[in-house]
Amino acid sequence: MYNEYKEDIADLYHRLLTNLKQIPDIRPYLKSCTSLDKLKTEFELYLEAVQKLYLEVKTFNISENEAKEAENILKTYLETIYEEIANEMIENAVQKSVRH
Repeated sequence: MYNEYKEDIADLYHRLLTNLKQIPDIRPYLKSCTSLDKLKTEFELYLEAVQKLYLEVKTFNISENEAKEAENILKTYLETIYEEIANEMIENAVQKSVRH
């Protein structure tokens, strides 16, 4: 049972990394996102999970390089989301000041 669990975790991790690599730039997807704050929270949780898994790379037969690569991709995505949230806040502030 334990070995199956380890294999499932490793498989899930490899699929996550593969999917992350297929989206080199998330900016186009952010334009259609209805809740950047919710997306930010979800990515923060993903990053936290990947960082915790990184501590267990040997347990789950995941290479340290793969773990770091996934962490770096998620950090890049988060930075982009933070930037988009900031741009949205600036745009909203400008619109409010124009109305007054």
